[in-house]
Amino acid sequence: MRKYRYFLKVFSINLFIFIFSIIFIDLLFGNWFNKYSWNYLLRSHKDKKIEYTVKLGTQTFEFEYVRNKYGFREKNFDPKDVEIVFLGGSTGNERFLPYELTIVGRLNSYFKKQNLPKIYNASVDGHSSVGFINSFYKWFPIIKGLKPKIYIIYLGINERYYLDFEGRANNPNDIFFKKKVKSYIPDFDLLIADNKKKQISNYIKNNSFFFQKGKIVQLKYFPEKVSNSFDTSRFNPKYNFVVDENVNFLNNLKVQEKFKNIVLSDIETLYLKSLNKRLEILTSLIKKNNGIPIYINQVLISGQNRTLYITNKTIQEYCEKNNLEFINLASKIKDMKINDFYDEFHTTDTGSQKISNEIKQDLEKIIMKVFNKI
Repeated sequence: MRKYRYFLKVFSINLFIFIFSIIFIDLLFGNWFNKYSWNYLLRSHKDKKIEYTVKLGTQTFEFEYVRNKYGFREKNFDPKDVEIVFLGGSTGNERFLPYELTIVGRLNSYFKKQNLPKIYNASVDGHSSVGFINSFYKWFPIIKGLKPKIYIIYLGINERYYLDFEGRANNPNDIFFKKKVKSYIPDFDLLIADNKKKQISNYIKNNSFFFQKGKIVQLKYFPEKVSNSFDTSRFNPKYNFVVDENVNFLNNLKVQEKFKNIVLSDIETLYLKSLNKRLEILTSLIKKNNGIPIYINQVLISGQNRTLYITNKTIQEYCEKNNLEFINLASKIKDMKINDFYDEFHTTDTGSQKISNEIKQDLEKIIMKVFNKI
């Protein structure tokens, strides 16, 4: 009995020393007291390496989808080297395409030939202007040395989520949104999980030294593997979204003709007021960080439905009123085929190529002007 107690005592002391050492090392080398820590922020768009096998129509792509430790869809980089940041939702992230075939990837291939700065892709699935705004409050400030000169804002489609808005640009806690169905901001736009349990989990994972080291091993030796297949030979929507057009791409002239006598509903009036306020706050935040915004609107498989038309028009009018750089993709792009999309919103490799081709020269002119290369 005495021998058993002695063994238990030695075991308990060693266990205590071991646990204390683990905690001490984690506190010493972790990010618990680092002002650049991610803390409670979502981990869903950082430290990712996924081996995708994606079939789009008759083509199959095998590639690594990477999001680095800063949350960008890029390999790791020095934030001090970043001069241009691209903000978008899933239509800018394009997770089901190899990087080089995405809009940003193709733009970078063109810019490299023109000796222009690289664009760094900070698009996050689901992000609207709400997510962009929160990025300036919660995400970008914790990336030490990040001071880009240009922010390319690719938006329009995801703005439909929000019907009301109240807030002030200088107070992130005074931002409040109402959705038609939900009365809260989704976690992807809030950048924080929607329940305490997930928030605590993210806090531990973001700060723990041992978890971070384990993540490095996991990314290097045990990447996630995902296979997806999309039938682009026919229109096969994946989302619960009401499409009020036939599946024929309507160019901007046809869209304008279709909606020339549009009368806004009360909800649409409220929505556009909200959108204007969000654009005002986003622009203010970019300028406060000594950046220049370049706004680009968007198109759907059908060109523009009613909501996207009034959204694109509002973005254009806001930029013209405030003398901001704006590329009217919805007006420029004349023809998109059904195989240029794999659902209502997201482009295949051919669709992304058409979009990058339409905007690359306008972007080049603006960027050359900003960097005094003209």
